[in-house]
Amino acid sequence: MTALKLHLEGMFQSFGSRNAGRNRPTEDAPTRSMVLGLVCAALGLDREDDVTQIQQVHDSFKVAWRKTASDSLYRGYNTNDRLTLKGKKHPSQEPRTRQYLRTKGVEHGSVGLSQNIILRDYLCGYAYEVYLTEKPSATFSLQTIAKAVETPKFCLFLGRASCLPSRPVFGGITDETLISLLLQGGDVGWEGSPDLLKSRPELRVTRKNRHDKLVNASQRAFCNRTEYRTTVKDTSE
Repeated sequence: MTALKLHLEGMFQSFGSRNAGRNRPTEDAPTRSMVLGLVCAALGLDREDDVTQIQQVHDSFKVAWRKTASDSLYRGYNTNDRLTLKGKKHPSQEPRTRQYLRTKGVEHGSVGLSQNIILRDYLCGYAYEVYLTEKPSATFSLQTIAKAVETPKFCLFLGRASCLPSRPVFGGITDETLISLLLQGGDVGWEGSPDLLKSRPELRVTRKNRHDKLVNASQRAFCNRTEYRTTVKDTSE
């Protein structure tokens, strides 16, 4: 079975799976939804217009990953302006720039501005190899996705627009089996069968539910999926 290798390396990465209000934590490994967004950006799919194709892309591959480097967790403090006109909070979809406030102040005569602190967590100095394998019913082939990632239509980010990759994301298509790729060492995770690494019975495989499986692209609705994890030690040590 061939696999498409993606290099996720950068100063910062952030893999959010749930909107937690003012606190925006990051998962400790790439989410399926993040990989989907990266692949769709490479293909040039707009999330507002191409919901059917986005769902097809999601259903075209399985995801596995291997952590190759780690450093520390970084927390960023961001402010979010809240505009109040005549004692009422303005709809959040309206732009909340200083120019906008001045304009509305002239129109309404009463403007209040408060700032909320938003806490966003980032993985600093982490690196992952992500392996995509094609599903039998795939609409988008692995070769199509590989070509898009090699020459992406849109910019590729590592979870957030502020998280830029420090090296090309495209790692090529390999003929190595997924098993051999995961057994290179480090913390690994995959979806599918818990018996994927049964050739190494000493490995303790754990199960983790992750809320990153797309079920409705038009409503951006996600549900839980099962991921299996273990830590592979170098047998040469």
